[in-house]
Amino acid sequence: MAAASWLGGIGTALGHRDYRLFLLGASASVAGISIYHLTLGWYVWELTASAEQLVNAVLYHAVTIAVLVPFAGAAADRFGARRMLGISQIACAAVMAAMALLAGLDAMTVELLSALVVLYGVGIAMMQPAYFALVPSLVPREALSPAVVLQALVVPILGGMGVALGGKLLAWQGVAAAFAANGVLCLAMAAVLLAISHRDPEKTAGPPGALFRDVAEGFRYIAGQKTIRTLLLMTVAFSILLQPVVSLPPDLVSDPFGRGAMGREVLEGTAIVGGFFGLLWLAWRRRIRGLTRLFGATGVVCAVALAGFAATDSFRLGVAVMAVYGLSANVNWVAGLILILNCVDPAMRGRAIGLVVLTFRAVPAASGALLAWLAAQFGLAPTILTAACLGAVVGLWALRLVRTAGLDERAESSSPA
Repeated sequence: MAAASWLGGIGTALGHRDYRLFLLGASASVAGISIYHLTLGWYVWELTASAEQLVNAVLYHAVTIAVLVPFAGAAADRFGARRMLGISQIACAAVMAAMALLAGLDAMTVELLSALVVLYGVGIAMMQPAYFALVPSLVPREALSPAVVLQALVVPILGGMGVALGGKLLAWQGVAAAFAANGVLCLAMAAVLLAISHRDPEKTAGPPGALFRDVAEGFRYIAGQKTIRTLLLMTVAFSILLQPVVSLPPDLVSDPFGRGAMGREVLEGTAIVGGFFGLLWLAWRRRIRGLTRLFGATGVVCAVALAGFAATDSFRLGVAVMAVYGLSANVNWVAGLILILNCVDPAMRGRAIGLVVLTFRAVPAASGALLAWLAAQFGLAPTILTAACLGAVVGLWALRLVRTAGLDERAESSSPA
């Protein structure tokens, strides 16, 4: 009990067996995905020696996920998040087995690899909405906030470990072994899902066109729920305006300090460390109460940090504000996710989270391209300063809604409004 008290919300979330098992399986899955991305880049270059093919492989994967995530969210609501996760992991393991076999036999072609990349993207798209939609079923409401934060923390921690493990496997055993390792980790996640006691409610499959109708119903539901609609719009706005530094090309970000690639690595690493400690604090904090104010406030702080980054020519100060940026940006997006999960109708969780996932996958990439063009036309500092000012306006709008319209009361309650 003393340890659980000292750990705050972390101890509360980890006190539930199903969630502990799920977190273990999620860790394996995230590590496997990191191994895949590292190995794919290595293998495409080895197979084609073409930068264009490398970009195409990344594009195929990203576009597949962006297109299918809304349907995956609807499928998670229709068939159950646990079931969708299990199917996705088995599908990903099958794709990895095919990749490992073809690579091991030197029978891979660019066309086969492209097809397998798309199929793996289908599996990941099936996984992503269910990954967070399942969490509220594994813990009571008082443990929801730290449970979601720990799920988010798994990505940078196990992702980094996966990259390190993937590098070792590539050096020691080659591409086939690295792909096979990802397949094994996918099966580990599937096995964990069998071990948890939660079972999805039985639902009918419905007619063939039902999934499209479910997607449309999800959009109508979100559009009709003022609280969820407002939170999602703010989340989209923050994604567009407050992630330009991590979305811009490396030469644009590192040039202001004259530090090159090493300077960018320091800046990125500092932002990651800041984000890690911010999420760790959010998990320890435990409470959902006050999260809406924190959502707005971190948007403002993140905008101020971006403005400081754009205005300074000191590398040391740039590193300091990137730590603040990483902390506030990560707390901001996870707080928004928790609030949406907390107040959405359980029957709509997958579809709502599908839109949140789409927001954090498609929106930053598109805004990064736009901001890069604007930076090339008008300069880096004016572009970031403008985005930061607009981001601060959105954050202040959120804080105003809390004060004048009771947004926190609706978002932090257990029922949507």
